[in-house]
Amino acid sequence: MALLLLPAMAQGAETAPAAADAQTELVEPSVTERFLAGKKEGYFFYVDPKEIEKKKPKLPPPPPPPVAEAPKPAEKVRADPVQVPFSIAWLRKWLPIATDRAIENPTQKNLEAFAYLKRAMFDMLQNHASKLHDLVVSDPLLDENNRMPMAEYAKSAYMLDEINARDMAIKEIAKTAGFFVFYDSKCDWCLKQVPVLNSFGAQTGMAINYISVDGQPIAGAPNWVPDNGHAQMLDLKVYPTTVLAVPPAQYYVLSQGMMDKQTLGERVVMAAEKAGLLSEAMLTRLFPARRGVLRPEDLADRTFSDDPDVWIPKLKEKLRGRY
Repeated sequence: MALLLLPAMAQGAETAPAAADAQTELVEPSVTERFLAGKKEGYFFYVDPKEIEKKKPKLPPPPPPPVAEAPKPAEKVRADPVQVPFSIAWLRKWLPIATDRAIENPTQKNLEAFAYLKRAMFDMLQNHASKLHDLVVSDPLLDENNRMPMAEYAKSAYMLDEINARDMAIKEIAKTAGFFVFYDSKCDWCLKQVPVLNSFGAQTGMAINYISVDGQPIAGAPNWVPDNGHAQMLDLKVYPTTVLAVPPAQYYVLSQGMMDKQTLGERVVMAAEKAGLLSEAMLTRLFPARRGVLRPEDLADRTFSDDPDVWIPKLKEKLRGRY
């Protein structure tokens, strides 16, 4: 009896789960469906799990946490100079306005505005002048007293040395150059110029050759010759005309008209400088006011820049040795 019941119990045991979950149905795809879904992979398809792991896309590492930036210092806003009261730019703008207002409508307010603006400007200039004076007297390259003495006793010695240097230079020039003096015998000024020239020649040793444009003699000039075309060549218009002649063929017109001896000597020196008859040492004595003066070629230096730290030392270097 017990043996007969075992099959029935077994059968009941197998069907019990189905009855317990009758609503759930597991449907597996058929072999044909699985083959059709993977037909591109071939008939003898096999996938190695390791290959699957390799084919998995690698995710990029997570971004680092944001770093908090330090706050930037606030940029200083440069004030417009025109907006800064009593700056030079501000005064340049408002002083003409205040002037116009004070003239057109001279109320106490307008007049005070004009007067106090002028006062402020003049005081600024005074402060500037005081500071500049302190700088100039402390820097030998800026102190004009080192070029041209200001004390009266020093000025006298300075001028005497200049005169002595000019006399020495003219005597040296007279060794290689001389005067051609063109005159017209009918010219009163020519007659008055002759004794001045004769005295100059006696003092300096300068040879003088008188040339008559009208072919006639003149009193005081015994060694005269008639003009043979030089007056026209030099395009002379007024007589007497004094010319410095430097052999072999250099001519420098010193004056067309009368001159005193001092002016004549100064012009002789100027012409001699052009002719290259004077040494640098002599030129320094003759023209002391040129001491310490920047020359055009000094200021044409292409190494200058807008930076004062660059051009100030360069100017100082050029000025050294000029005194």
